Amino acid sequence: MWARIRELSIEVSMHPYWNTLERGPELVEARTALKHHADALAAVSE
Repeated sequence: MWARIRELSIEVSMHPYWNTLERGPELVEARTALKHHADALAAVSE
């Protein structure tokens, strides 16, 4: 399971979407929102 979590973490953090955001507070807010998204929370609890 940890290998899968690591793999998905890399995939998310390297996604081209992050290059579309301004560097600064907006980036932090977007990442925080993603971490707290219902689908992400459900995947962690499986």
